[in-house]
Amino acid sequence: MASGTLFYHFGDKEALINEIYLTILKDLSSALQDGLETAATIEQKIKCMWTNEVRWGLNHASEIRFVQLFANASFVARHTRRDAHAQLDFALDLFAEALDAGLITGMPKEYARDFYVTNALMNINFFQRYPKTLSDDRLENAYRMFWAGLTAGLTASLPHRP
Repeated sequence: MASGTLFYHFGDKEALINEIYLTILKDLSSALQDGLETAATIEQKIKCMWTNEVRWGLNHASEIRFVQLFANASFVARHTRRDAHAQLDFALDLFAEALDAGLITGMPKEYARDFYVTNALMNINFFQRYPKTLSDDRLENAYRMFWAGLTAGLTASLPHRP
């Protein structure tokens, strides 16, 4: 496809990148929610979401790299970021439920979400670099380490409004 054809539909490179960014996060959001409705507990829902994210990231390496590359790019429009993050509001709601249930303490839901995202990305990056180490047991152990860290809480509470 000629670049002129792309810019006929998107206007410029920034519009194209904004559309790709939003499309990837919509796809990720859909993947993360797969199976959540059948999970019985909050922890099972978080585990399902975490496992879905790591597996999706391993199967969509270029999409993960694209989002990481452009997440803080100045030309990704504010409304694109807002719309993209709205796709993931369900995750923030899930961490709020965990806080309300006392499973997580000493942190705002935004901190819990950021801890989750950072851990999932770290595991995606690790298993991409060392694919021979990936197994269901290792993935389960990685999740247990994440859950232990998340539920350990913080020794000094963070303000609940970032």
